[in-house]
Amino acid sequence: YETTSRMRLNLSQQGLILVGVPIGLMLAFLMFLSLLLMKVEREAAENDHSRTTIATANSLVKQYYDAASRLIIYKHTRDEESRQNFLDQVNGTEESFRHLEQLLKNDASQLKRLAQLKHIATQGMELMHRYERHILGTERMKELDLAMLYKGFDFAGAQFTAKLDQLVAHETAKHKIGSQEERTTRNLV
Repeated sequence: YETTSRMRLNLSQQGLILVGVPIGLMLAFLMFLSLLLMKVEREAAENDHSRTTIATANSLVKQYYDAASRLIIYKHTRDEESRQNFLDQVNGTEESFRHLEQLLKNDASQLKRLAQLKHIATQGMELMHRYERHILGTERMKELDLAMLYKGFDFAGAQFTAKLDQLVAHETAKHKIGSQEERTTRNLV
């Protein structure tokens, strides 16, 4: 009987236990939910970062296509606005590369791919500038030279596409963005 009397709790102690245990459990549950929410938010931010990276990378294709188109339009029309649009597109690609460098600054392997992509793009742009100089008459080229220039541009375009696909594939795999979603993004561009 004596141990039972020691185990007896007075009313205030019983009340404290009745209130304290549920509050403690509720706090533990809220802590768990907070941690889960932080994890989901981090994953969402990483996925958004990957989507932005992929969209910016894919926009490079459109920018180069637009630049080449403007140069061809200039060749046939001699419209100075088309030439200025060509130069603007070239400058836009530089801005896109800077943006990609910022997006990928924490991923050394992606930065390496980006550097390779930029190198190939620079070679392709030099060929476009060379063709621009031919159109302007500051660098005369024979038909064979023009054919070689076209082949070089075609080769640079194929390399550019392959490197771009590697960059996008790595980013897609890294954050589990579905290939259908990536294709939809690429088609939108």
